[in-house]
Amino acid sequence: MPGTLINAAQAVFTNTIIAKFASLLGEQESNTQKAIHAAIPMVLTSVLYKVGYQQDAARICELSKHAAGNDFFGHLHELSVNEGGLTAGSALLTKGSEYARTILTNRTDNVTKEISRFAGIAASSAAFITGIACFAVLDTIGRQIANSSLDINGMTAWLATQRSSNISAIPAGLQVKEALGITHYPGEKATTGPRTSLYIILALIAIAVIIFVCYKSCYNTRTETITTTTDTITRTTTPTQPDTTRAILPNGQSITLYKGDTEEKLVSFLSDPSAKIDGKNGNWFNFTRISFDRNSANLLLESDKQLKNIVAILNAFPKAEIKISGYTDNVGDSAVNARLSQQRAENVQAKLKDLGANAKQLKGAKGYGPAFPLGDNGTEEGRALNRRIAINHGPEAGWATQEVDPRVARIVANTIGVDTHNHIDTLLTTAEIPGPDIDLAGEMKRSGLSAICMTFALDYQKLQKPGEAYERFMNGLSAMDQQLKNNGMKRVLNLADLRTAHNNHQPTVIQSVEGGHFLEGHLERVEEAYNKGLRHLGLLHDSDASTPLGDVYTNTPQWGGLTAFGANVIKECNRLGILVDLAHANLETVTAALKVAAHPVIISHTGLNTQLGQNPNMARMMQPRLISKEQAKIVADAGGVIGVWTHLADTPLEYAQNVRALVDVIGVDHVCMGTDTKLTPSYRPGGGQNQARVGERTNQAWQNQSSGFYYTVKKR
Repeated sequence: MPGTLINAAQAVFTNTIIAKFASLLGEQESNTQKAIHAAIPMVLTSVLYKVGYQQDAARICELSKHAAGNDFFGHLHELSVNEGGLTAGSALLTKGSEYARTILTNRTDNVTKEISRFAGIAASSAAFITGIACFAVLDTIGRQIANSSLDINGMTAWLATQRSSNISAIPAGLQVKEALGITHYPGEKATTGPRTSLYIILALIAIAVIIFVCYKSCYNTRTETITTTTDTITRTTTPTQPDTTRAILPNGQSITLYKGDTEEKLVSFLSDPSAKIDGKNGNWFNFTRISFDRNSANLLLESDKQLKNIVAILNAFPKAEIKISGYTDNVGDSAVNARLSQQRAENVQAKLKDLGANAKQLKGAKGYGPAFPLGDNGTEEGRALNRRIAINHGPEAGWATQEVDPRVARIVANTIGVDTHNHIDTLLTTAEIPGPDIDLAGEMKRSGLSAICMTFALDYQKLQKPGEAYERFMNGLSAMDQQLKNNGMKRVLNLADLRTAHNNHQPTVIQSVEGGHFLEGHLERVEEAYNKGLRHLGLLHDSDASTPLGDVYTNTPQWGGLTAFGANVIKECNRLGILVDLAHANLETVTAALKVAAHPVIISHTGLNTQLGQNPNMARMMQPRLISKEQAKIVADAGGVIGVWTHLADTPLEYAQNVRALVDVIGVDHVCMGTDTKLTPSYRPGGGQNQARVGERTNQAWQNQSSGFYYTVKKR
């Protein structure tokens, strides 16, 4: 950690990162930097103030560990290179917003307004930066806790040593005390006098009242209220707990159950060979002891007991397959409700995996918002029933295949559907290979796709030393070898292989890589990669390779378009039979590449710059990555193909319209699908599987999607 906590947190935001953020937010770089340097000490001041209270210190310690395990650097890079952008579902933005509400509580708006005023940026930009600052500060604290094996007291003592450096880092003119509603900085002596004495007296009176109320409540009903952005969940318990029982599972494990609760019903169902199975909708079991943090989809620790029981049950019944569903009441905006229910369902599924559930038994997570109410939304009791997380167990536990129109299924069955750009996150370091099991085959079947161009990027974290990109590439292929073996799949190496796999109803993959960083100036590595199964090479990605191949469209041009080495790589790919992908290349690079290429090329994931969707922030962020009609015609005239991504399409219909718009320009023979999504859950080294943001997963590309990706698209 570079020196002090404040320095470590600020060091994350390099000039490159700040420049990217400024572009995304539409702000000046100097103002963006000013906002970041204001937000970090502002946030840290609030943290230092809170850890003076034991309960808050415990919460900060818990949050810091949580943040450190949520791959801040990976999310920061994704956002900085425009992957995901300023969307409500972005994991970075979602977590940052949640952390901000916890650290700043009811002062969040005040802090945002002050940073906006101080830095001269929009309030929305200030809110964005404040959230990321909260994530950065907590991540830094969390890594220190892990590195030094600190407990709560150790963390508090260490943070106390950071007070003076934090005060020194506060920019002149930033009104920290006023924004946070404090009278002195942590470690400073508060002003004493008659008014202070009065405050102390009032505080003591308030404490006495609280103690009295708590004392009374210990002998009466205890009510816990959790308020979310769309609902208020009230659970009332009495000193008399429900009767418990012990259940011995088929594998010999014993678990404690509450009689009549979720687990008992599920065990009874799975143990009874004559249990009635709902062949149409599956069998449903509602969770009863799942709780979420205020204003978020963060699971509370009290949920672990029931979730651990569910994991034990799944392990004891290995053939059981379930889907997790989330629901809300009808209060508030329906779109917000749907998003929250989706995030909660995904978090429950992710937690089950973290606790040891077999990923192959978890067949998806879906949020339905206010749909399918159990109670009357006109009453509080009814609304409480409707706010729930449920388990669906049924034939295939599958919402996808069960809801497919037979006419659509016939079209899909007779079509070789290929997604030309689909990320499968893989581990790229030797120590972590092969990584967690992924249900690639299951997700492929649900999608309806015959194949995906299975790709991964090597520059997800900065490449710092010679040979590192090559090592990541080889490790990535090895990890994918293992995952394919686990899923009973293999790569196709030519068109005949693809047709055979499709005819045999066997999902398959075409090996791809995004960026030629692994070449490092060694042309012979192209053939080496070919021999290992590579058939699709993305020439460029977001950062320049150590031996550049061409100019990236989101970076300042440096090479005058295609480099000599880039031209040689294209020629070698043509000789071997590797498809060259010019996604991420600027116009000059594409134009030069078309002159060199002896075979057609692909631009696997983009869209027409006339199809901007309904989200102005997303449209502004994606603008440099879109293609004009004139550019599209140049590629098509050379025999090339262009893939349409799902970005800037909030519904399947919008996606179909975006595809049609490109077809109208260059013809159907030159248009394909390149979603730039992920069939399997996101994974970052050291951070486990991450919560998916809306639109990130292929089979969950849109809200309320009721079938797999290709089925959904073909329906349009």
